Amino acid sequence: MHIGNIANNAYLNAKLLLQHDVESDVICADYYHIMGTPEWEDAVFDFEGIDHFNPDWANLDLQGFKRPDWFHSGALGEILAELAGDASAPEQKMGRLSRIIGTAHSHAFGGTLELLLTDAWTKLFGSKKKSLIDLLTKVSVPILRVICHLHFYAESALKKNGGDRFAKIRVTLDQINSRTECDLRRSEVVPYFFHQALWERIFKKYDAVIGYSIDGIYPLICNKKYIAFEHGTIRKIPFVDDALGRICKAVYKAADKIIITNCDNVKAAEKLQLKDYRFIPHPINEEVQKVPLPPSCTERLHGQDFIVFHPARHHWDRHRDPSWEKGNDKIIAGFAKFRKAANVKTVLVLTEWGLTIEQSRRLIKKLGIEDSVVWIPVLPNQHMIEMISLSHVVVDQIGVGAFGSLAAKSLMCGKATLCHIDPEPHRACFDVIPPLISVESHIDVADRLQQLASDISYRNHIENVSREWYLQHHSNKLIAERLVGLIQEIAA
Repeated sequence: MHIGNIANNAYLNAKLLLQHDVESDVICADYYHIMGTPEWEDAVFDFEGIDHFNPDWANLDLQGFKRPDWFHSGALGEILAELAGDASAPEQKMGRLSRIIGTAHSHAFGGTLELLLTDAWTKLFGSKKKSLIDLLTKVSVPILRVICHLHFYAESALKKNGGDRFAKIRVTLDQINSRTECDLRRSEVVPYFFHQALWERIFKKYDAVIGYSIDGIYPLICNKKYIAFEHGTIRKIPFVDDALGRICKAVYKAADKIIITNCDNVKAAEKLQLKDYRFIPHPINEEVQKVPLPPSCTERLHGQDFIVFHPARHHWDRHRDPSWEKGNDKIIAGFAKFRKAANVKTVLVLTEWGLTIEQSRRLIKKLGIEDSVVWIPVLPNQHMIEMISLSHVVVDQIGVGAFGSLAAKSLMCGKATLCHIDPEPHRACFDVIPPLISVESHIDVADRLQQLASDISYRNHIENVSREWYLQHHSNKLIAERLVGLIQEIAA
């Protein structure tokens, strides 16, 4: 069983395991963002103007794609009741208020609740009322969490065994704190116990459980062996002394096995003294379809000699938060410096995604390169691969010193890729360091773009070694072998 599906990691891992005769189910509860859906990976559809937080898949032409029945999306209680085979469970009859409270239970301390409420207030008042929306979200999140707690206590008190339930929570919490020394507080973990009885019934059906991000909390409170899967999760969160930090720390310290997907987080794993972790690369969708890009993405690319594609979300500010930072300002400034000296017709392609898009637009205007920048919508996987293929170079983040799925997709496509990487943790994870062209400043970006644009033989060499490295060190074949081996260990 896979619990949680941020960035489609669970979906892709489950697909891989099914191809190797390992039965899998994915629970993606109360999370409807477009980037956590099977359609985003494998369907071809008109993506322009789509609602990213709650896409209406039923009214979109998916060209024959059907969501697999092993991918379970919706309200957590309903999913669990279905998997438990209990159609009469109260979770199957949830009303609107219960659904909202259910979301608060299942995402008590993650960012999903804030995102869902922000989206709801935006739809009600419009995107121009940002200050009002921020205020309403700030106020409504703690109110909803209080309602969540009251709902849990009231629901428990009405049950004949309500006292036993509270006693069980205390015992479980004491055991977790004894194992992890994380000082979890009852008020912090109560929401996760809401569906505990259903979780316990369902876990009996599975030989192995993988909890993504902090979703290992569910097998943890049910005393079920589990694998914790990090995708940037432990870089900062478990070192913050708040509810989310304590929960995250407990989930990873108590896990029977841990999968590290970001090389730089080997340092975090050592600092947390995690007992059994190993590196397995991000899963990448290798089932590529040839799809046309809409004119809005390509009309300004015709006749360009050198296309630079920077698909990362926009997040850069003076704080340089490692959990968010992408270094887009350095990339934009580096491209501006390169274009000023370049002898080729060049364009920078950016995606309309992230919290600092307006800051990026202002920087582009200040640097006087508006005529050389193309903004495109966020691309589904199949269209993303097509845009990468059309580009001459891909620029990923230059914030944290490690690479993720965007750079891996670029390597798979055999493209020269700029990205800031710290060699030390990558040596610990790979036999051969990936052939990414490491950059840290806008001057580095400008110099490397100039080299790639002017030296075609060098660029061709990088393209060849990039594809070969991916096949040898990051392919799905390698990922599947490691995943299957890890699951066999925990199921033994």
